[in-house]
Amino acid sequence: MLTRRHRTLDLPVLFFAFAATLGAVPSTAQAQCALGEYFSGAVCLECDPGTFCPDGTNSLNCSSGQYQPSAGQSTCLNCAPGTSQPNQGSISCDDCATGTFSVTLGSAFCLQCPAGRFQSATGQIACLNCAPGTSQPLTGQASCDNCSPGTSQPNEGSITCDDCATGTFSVTSGSAFCADCAAGTFQSSTGQATCADCAEDTFQPDPGADACFACACDDSDVCTTDSCDSVSGACFNDPILECTGPAVPSMTYPGLVFFLFAMTVAAVWALRPRHA
Repeated sequence: MLTRRHRTLDLPVLFFAFAATLGAVPSTAQAQCALGEYFSGAVCLECDPGTFCPDGTNSLNCSSGQYQPSAGQSTCLNCAPGTSQPNQGSISCDDCATGTFSVTLGSAFCLQCPAGRFQSATGQIACLNCAPGTSQPLTGQASCDNCSPGTSQPNEGSITCDDCATGTFSVTSGSAFCADCAAGTFQSSTGQATCADCAEDTFQPDPGADACFACACDDSDVCTTDSCDSVSGACFNDPILECTGPAVPSMTYPGLVFFLFAMTVAAVWALRPRHA
């Protein structure tokens, strides 16, 4: 428990004080106490914690942004950076809460971290930028939010994440970049977490595509189907006919009939009876 110390005034000072109460001297001419003390009746008292006595006559409250933990002081102390005190007559300053900061001496209030920044610790003098892959649209926050799948953010200190463009995707939270769809796949919409395989009879040789191309296969050719490889676009041989060799797939069906007819005629001609 704090005990107030007081000091009895000397006789000349007592006479001066008594005369002042009778109006023999101006009321403004009060008895003078030491710095850190104030005059109260016939005694000098120490200033309480949270107050100060700058002239030996009056006790004053410490202002907002200041404090005084000790008794008998003639000045107050400024709150340090990272702390604040909104009230008068305080004996201490308070650490800035998470999501806030103070950078100057004597702060009455801590400031909120702006959008795109955060502070997870107390008593700090600055806020931190949100890392790539995160964002924070609100002020006074203790953390940043991960970008959701289908979005990304490559920059620091961002307030939003951006949807992945067509032809790209992000499958995990907190992505700094969206990835290109692989060859043989595509994505025609923005903000997607996956890519789609090219449908049957279509192909896409390039990564990062938003559509696939139709196969350029001639299904009238007996040696090929109308399907192709989803990446290269190369036409598939008909597995039933087991066509091989470069010339056969390019032959059309009418051409094949004519070829077989010609080969049959040639064989018959070669086997005809010959007369001596």
